[in-house]
Amino acid sequence: MKNVKDLQKEIDEITANKKRKEKEVGYLKPGVIKKMRARKDYLATCIAYLNTNPTQEFIQKEKERLMKRNNLIMEDLPKEQKFTNKDGKLNLKAHKKAKRDYEKLMGLPHIRLQLRTLQFIS
Repeated sequence: MKNVKDLQKEIDEITANKKRKEKEVGYLKPGVIKKMRARKDYLATCIAYLNTNPTQEFIQKEKERLMKRNNLIMEDLPKEQKFTNKDGKLNLKAHKKAKRDYEKLMGLPHIRLQLRTLQFIS
């Protein structure tokens, strides 16, 4: 299981790398800065979670609960038959949009993020 010191060390390394690269090159592309910031935010979230002192058993139960919820939501996903053209061919654009909207409505991105965080921590 990860600990707060390791995660804080990684945040410090990201900050040091950013400063070092800015010194060498003079500037950083916005995409690189955004990735570094996102990683630091993710690690800060993990640190906040670890500060609650979760047990390994609790993390495992929570992972199982989230996986079960994810699977149940995905089983109820609208079926492909509704997105066929008059010719009987699948309209992929409509299907992908409906799937994305359904996942957003059901909160799947948040559930998947929680699951990734728990897997990263354990």
